[in-house]
Amino acid sequence: MNKKGISAIVAEVLIILLTIVVAGIVSIVIVGNVQNWTHDTSECFPYKDYFTFDTSLGYTCYDTTQQLTSVAVQSLGGKEEIDEKVAGFDLVFHDQGSTIVKHVRDQDASGYTAPADGVWMAQSYTSNIQIAKGGNTFSYVYRGGKRYSPVEIYPVLTSGRVCPVTDRVNINVCEGGIALINP
Repeated sequence: MNKKGISAIVAEVLIILLTIVVAGIVSIVIVGNVQNWTHDTSECFPYKDYFTFDTSLGYTCYDTTQQLTSVAVQSLGGKEEIDEKVAGFDLVFHDQGSTIVKHVRDQDASGYTAPADGVWMAQSYTSNIQIAKGGNTFSYVYRGGKRYSPVEIYPVLTSGRVCPVTDRVNINVCEGGIALINP
């Protein structure tokens, strides 16, 4: 009987080589994804509590007469190397199934120069946006036409990365309305 084929030893070697190649490909894919995930996570880690809503001042509320939502945003910064990487934040307004995202960036147009549905600074609605950094608290106003609640805040870095939510607040009706200041 004249059988042609590969020997058992050659078959074993081919199976081992095939296993090594598959393991190498799988490890390259997994290591690459883990490195991307850890970079994404580590870039945002210093900002996990960076912005909070300050409800103690009475400026985080909805004015039913003017149809304005005001939020007092406090930064927990203070380290220059962390503060300088903050480009702004995203405010996410929720209302019974609908969501509005407002991008608030340092030096954006504010007040009269901002879009009608834009965000501006309560401290001065004629100057450009300033982002609360270094432990400061600034109030921002949004004319949404209705009461949104809750509102969330997401830090945005100069790299363009939007970090996970750092705070969420329910918006109550203002007592006495929102006073806009124009220094």
